[in-house]
Amino acid sequence: MTVVLGPCTNLARALLKLPWARSQELLLVGLDGAEKAKLKKEYPGAIVFALEEMVAYAPEKKYKIVNICCCAMGMIHPREVNWDKDLREARRDLAVLDKLLQSYSQASVHVIFVCSVLALSVNSKGRSGYYAGWKHILSRVVQAKVEVVPGSRFSVLYPGRLTRKRSILKPVSLLYSSYHSVAKKLAKIIIKGESCRRIIGYDGRIWLMLRGVATGMLSMRI
Repeated sequence: MTVVLGPCTNLARALLKLPWARSQELLLVGLDGAEKAKLKKEYPGAIVFALEEMVAYAPEKKYKIVNICCCAMGMIHPREVNWDKDLREARRDLAVLDKLLQSYSQASVHVIFVCSVLALSVNSKGRSGYYAGWKHILSRVVQAKVEVVPGSRFSVLYPGRLTRKRSILKPVSLLYSSYHSVAKKLAKIIIKGESCRRIIGYDGRIWLMLRGVATGMLSMRI
């Protein structure tokens, strides 16, 4: 069984288009009733629920292996601070994860959290800094929840900027990762079944290196 949280995101759609996905038994958790209806039409072979329906979710059968792909959890992009809304969304999504971990407690569960390379830097500012902080906290909370479940595994991917298509006409886009390439890496992690932490994209690596240099310079100021 493969569970996809945030199935309407660009990354999840790229994942579900892979030939690998056709052989999977899928559970897709949409944001609301409208997303549920859309997903049922697009993926007729999948089990589809809306977030609010997950409170009463019970698997129809027992599974030996369950992969949970967190393609969206909490805020998806940097935005203005709205503490009440941000906290409400994080709690909502974490409650769904709790339900899944409880429902599949007898299975070997592998949770793959797609984070952001921004979460690895202490120097992000403004909206990006707030977003980075949330992503860092959520990755740690998800990891803590997974680690207390016997036999479970946790992986996290830190992509830089993602794009639908890279083009020589926009040279900087060649440093980005395509949704398709990240989806393939995600599927490979699921197939391999081993925990990993991985930074994805040339831009992510370069950005993190420069941030590391900046942090070192700040620490040497008197």
